[in-house]
Amino acid sequence: MDSVVFGGWQFSFDKKVTEQYYRDLNDLCSCAMCKNFYMNVNEMPADLRGFLESFGINPAKPIEQWSCIADKETMCVDNTLCYAIHGTATSDEGYEIDFPKGVSVVVQLPGHGPNITMPIPCFIFKIFGLWFPWTVEEDINNCYSERKPSLLRRLFSRKRK
Repeated sequence: MDSVVFGGWQFSFDKKVTEQYYRDLNDLCSCAMCKNFYMNVNEMPADLRGFLESFGINPAKPIEQWSCIADKETMCVDNTLCYAIHGTATSDEGYEIDFPKGVSVVVQLPGHGPNITMPIPCFIFKIFGLWFPWTVEEDINNCYSERKPSLLRRLFSRKRK
């Protein structure tokens, strides 16, 4: 087992088992949002990519990927990614690891994230705030609906008037 201490976390993991898991992972989604991620994965910040690879993760093969938010003016989309690691994770300081540019990694245990086939014990990195340009041929307007202001935003904007 390998050990890493990072961001207030102690990780004990089997890098070889994790690497093999990602080599065998071939069931990748073909929707426009996932294709956009695959086309832009090389734009992932180097520090985040290095962090993931140090655990044996192939960043181009998340076990789950989605993007619900698009900034249509800048043609960028916010990606949420999940990666499984064979091993254990413990922390007395919290659950989030922050990276530059607003990217956060949340550490989750199985049962609190996507369904996975990673051997137990395992944990999941869930990455938030990773924005990539929209580069696929599909029309961004067909993939992302117009966002309506939340109920709280509408209530607070009325009180300010």
